This record gives sequence, structure tokens and C-alpha cells, in this order.
Amino acid sequence: FPVTIAERDIIISDSWATNLIEDNNYITVGNRVRQIDHLFRIADVTYYLESKCNLNFDSEKVRASNEKVCEIAVTIGNVHAAYFVPVVAEVPEKELNKYKNKGMDVVGVNWMLSKINAPFTSEEYFTFMKEVIAPILEEMGL
Repeated sequence: FPVTIAERDIIISDSWATNLIEDNNYITVGNRVRQIDHLFRIADVTYYLESKCNLNFDSEKVRASNEKVCEIAVTIGNVHAAYFVPVVAEVPEKELNKYKNKGMDVVGVNWMLSKINAPFTSEEYFTFMKEVIAPILEEMGL
């Protein structure tokens, strides 16, 4: 999204989840600084989500992305790590299985909205994406 981390994660900040990256979305992993897409806590469970709009990338890129997620998860410690696909309500079973076989979870918009108890529906989310976000992305040539 062409917005700042604070603007993007306001939904999490305004939910019943505790947004753990509201002020800073970077973490040092070994000697590298990594950006975190989503990190929040609900009750005593911490979730780290790496946003991916497209899960169909080559095996080398899959391996590198999975390693990044795992390294960040280990650095954070005691966290449920997954890919978050912000462009689908439900992740297709084929993709779920493909990533599960690699030890990774993948969640869609419906999962996220239910977890954080969002004050809007999945339908409203996708309407906003279509009517507000899509024109911005098109204007940027994306």
C-alpha cells in the first residue's frame, strides 16, 4: 500500500489487538535490519504476518521469503508467524497446502478481520480496496 506504517496499521491499532509496531516496524535480525509488516498481540498470543499479494513466485524466492519469516519469528520469539494475503478473503486450499508442506501458514482477509474483531466486513474491505486503493495504484502505474 502507498501509505505509511502508521496509516496502514491503524486498523490493528483501533481493534482489540495490541499493535506492537505502531511506532517502529523494524527489527534487527543478526546483522540485518528487517521490516515487519504486521505484529500484534491478542490476549497472550502474538502474531507476526508478512504480507504477500502473490504467493506464486519461483522456488528460490519462496525459500528466501520463508527464511526471512522464520528468522524474524525466531528473533521475536514465541510468535505465530504466517503470510497474510490482503487481496483474498480466503486463501485457496491449494496454496494453503503448498505452504503448509513447507511449514508455513497462510491467512486471508477473513481470518485477519475475525482475529482483530474489525468494525467492518470483508465486503466493505474489498469495496474500499476497489474504490479507493485501486485508483491510487493505477495512478502510480501499478
